[in-house]
Amino acid sequence: MNVHMQLCAAFWLLACTLSSGQELQFSRRPIQVNDVAKQVVQCDLDAVRVIRQQNQLVDNSKQQLQRKQDRMLRILAVVAGKPTRARIDYGQSSTRIKGVDDEAAEVTQPVAGNTYYAALRGEQLLLSDSQGNKPTAEEEEILKLHLATFGKPNPLAKFLDGKCIRVGQSFEVPDEVARELLGLTGNSGKTGKLTLKLVGVQEANRRNYGVFETLLRTSSRETSMTLLMKGQLVIEAATCRTKSIVLQGPVAISETRGPAQGRFVVSTNGTLKVSVETVFGQRQ
Repeated sequence: MNVHMQLCAAFWLLACTLSSGQELQFSRRPIQVNDVAKQVVQCDLDAVRVIRQQNQLVDNSKQQLQRKQDRMLRILAVVAGKPTRARIDYGQSSTRIKGVDDEAAEVTQPVAGNTYYAALRGEQLLLSDSQGNKPTAEEEEILKLHLATFGKPNPLAKFLDGKCIRVGQSFEVPDEVARELLGLTGNSGKTGKLTLKLVGVQEANRRNYGVFETLLRTSSRETSMTLLMKGQLVIEAATCRTKSIVLQGPVAISETRGPAQGRFVVSTNGTLKVSVETVFGQRQ
């Protein structure tokens, strides 16, 4: 499930009005104390899972996984433009799994309805619950996935900052930016392509948003994962903050598990849809 969560922690939704001949200037906004980001994250995976051991078929079954989570992050402290403390409030956080027997089981994640605090001490991420206690191992795993980029610059915002892009213009994001954006560091994976095309400009509340047609092709050596996803990415021009994204496409994951004498391979092939919608604000 960690792979699915990471996929889900990486992405963001919105429809647009197409335009032509327009240009949009992008500029980055520094993070400030009391910045609030409310997110709704949804991940749907419809797949076939095959388990083999020593080339023998052990299991072949269909699986549908749906994960939905709403959460709010509030910045409590910023040092030299870098957020160092934050509060995270979770609302709904659950996973629904439908197996071969067509019976669906819904599991509520332990972070649901809870409040947590995160602080950076150097490069170390310190986590606590609302009572100041250390979260459980399961809670900590979810929090670390959610906060994997906390305190780090937004690589896509850095790339877009200062650029003037014309509607209809397409470009490939440099590999190092795409790798950082997707959390593929060291030898953990590679990005084949991340292509963006500005297809429209949307205005809401006196703010302009660039709507990008997105093509993502990537792989990870750690899990033998490959995916090809298409969709739309919406970015606020004045801040370079990602308002929403929806991506969908085929995914293949192969993992080797078990001890050396009894190893088995779990292969998952299917279609993944990920959407994240974010509302930004300031709390006094």
